[in-house]
Amino acid sequence: MEVTALDTGEWIECAEGIAQVLSVVDVFTEEFSSEYRAGRKELGDYSHTLVSYKVLCSHDGALRSRQLTSYSNRAGVADASVEALGIVSKLQSEQSERFEKFLKYSASVPIEHTYTAWLNVPEESVHDLAEHLNNFAANGSGVFTYDELFDYLQEKAPDLNVDGVHREYSRTTNNLRLALRNEDLRRLDKRAALVGVTASVR
Repeated sequence: MEVTALDTGEWIECAEGIAQVLSVVDVFTEEFSSEYRAGRKELGDYSHTLVSYKVLCSHDGALRSRQLTSYSNRAGVADASVEALGIVSKLQSEQSERFEKFLKYSASVPIEHTYTAWLNVPEESVHDLAEHLNNFAANGSGVFTYDELFDYLQEKAPDLNVDGVHREYSRTTNNLRLALRNEDLRRLDKRAALVGVTASVR
């Protein structure tokens, strides 16, 4: 089945019911992407498209009692069918007050997404690097990219050959697991706009 492009405000069908699109974001391959680590894609190659949305009702038209925002791979949502659009039209007519409230709803809590990255580093450095990463402070805008995080590491650990760090899980005890936090699927050019990082030794 052909997957069509989506625009903000369009109606879709998702796992949770009938929803309205909030944003559509193309995701590109980064160093921590499984496609890159497996050699299937190069850095900066298109990977997939994510869609964020707010859910109006169930598939059978039952309005939600609480607002719900979520996101999915584009392939995981479908353009609203004629039946679904009919349900939307009926709710707009018969539940106009709640429908208008839904349209005006803007989530106060961001949609959070966490990327996982692995670093395999020399055993004598692993705990120091974890501490440096957990003390990392983003720039004045509050966001950073994965490569900016490595620039910071090189500054804090000049003796470490950052370019030579094995950037995936290894069957040793000197692994760093990085939880890279993103909000609302924001991007900086072709990279995820990260808002935080937590490093743990594995």
